Amino acid sequence: MSRSAPLRDSLKFLRLALRKPREIGAVLPSSRALGRAMAEAATRAQGRPVLELGPGTGAVTAAILKAGVVPRSLVAVERTEELLPELGRRFPGVQFIGGDAFKVGGLLQQAVPAWRGQFGAVISSLPLLNFPASLRDQLLEQLAEWMHPDATIVQFSYSLRRSQSFRGLEEVSSKVVWLNVPPARVSEFTLGRRPGSHPRRNGDTPPKH
Repeated sequence: MSRSAPLRDSLKFLRLALRKPREIGAVLPSSRALGRAMAEAATRAQGRPVLELGPGTGAVTAAILKAGVVPRSLVAVERTEELLPELGRRFPGVQFIGGDAFKVGGLLQQAVPAWRGQFGAVISSLPLLNFPASLRDQLLEQLAEWMHPDATIVQFSYSLRRSQSFRGLEEVSSKVVWLNVPPARVSEFTLGRRPGSHPRRNGDTPPKH
């Protein structure tokens, strides 16, 4: 990636955020630090495919691939059609699906029907808290059909209070990523309690300067 690419991505992202604030849910792309925190779950996918929701300009996508996920094992659903051509050029081999992530079940059925129940991690940059609980519940019900029983869901929010809760999910870790604009809380969930769940971790301490 050229040195000008991050600035170009930021300007493109800002233009989209001004036009579609509810859909985008941010004013700048995710930082590298936030991308790394989000992609950490992909290292526990145990070679299973990974699903990304809302890749935007690709900051988290790049981190997922850097974490070791092979491009052919990554499926990403992006609603903003104008972002898809550049994503495809930047990340050859990744399967980008244009469409509404809240209809992810149908999109995956068309694109990768054999992967039902196989995804080892779901990494979501969707602004879920901007949407009604009923829509969030519908999304999670669809994802449960496509996730492996040992899979995790990672979600970030700009609300730093540790108060996120989603029906049917159990939080196994939560931390604040301070090196992002604005700082964001990254939470990891499973489909329910099981033996060997990852212990809770507290990452809320700001970095030392």
